[in-house]
Amino acid sequence: MARPKERIKPPAPPHSAAFVEKSIKEKEHLQVCIAERLKDDILRLFTEELHPDLTVVTGTQRFKAHSVMIYARAGNYFSLPDTSATTDSRVLTICGIHGQDGDSFLK
Repeated sequence: MARPKERIKPPAPPHSAAFVEKSIKEKEHLQVCIAERLKDDILRLFTEELHPDLTVVTGTQRFKAHSVMIYARAGNYFSLPDTSATTDSRVLTICGIHGQDGDSFLK
């Protein structure tokens, strides 16, 4: 019994310069949109105090925060708190920061 011959796909035609340029612009636009969305999501995590795993104390103020964000911003100064501790007991006290400075640091 004879086997049917495999059909070979012809190579795809090269894309036009206009198409390539439009694709590059679209990719850049998507990157900007995704970065903006990520920025908004991170800010929302802070402002709405969604799923915090750490309490930051600066002077008399207390902020709910995410330890990974603190570490990403200032990993040279702080180590990640013990993850086996409960959320209520995970407290990071920062001395020398007062009022709006603490809020600005966390945002």
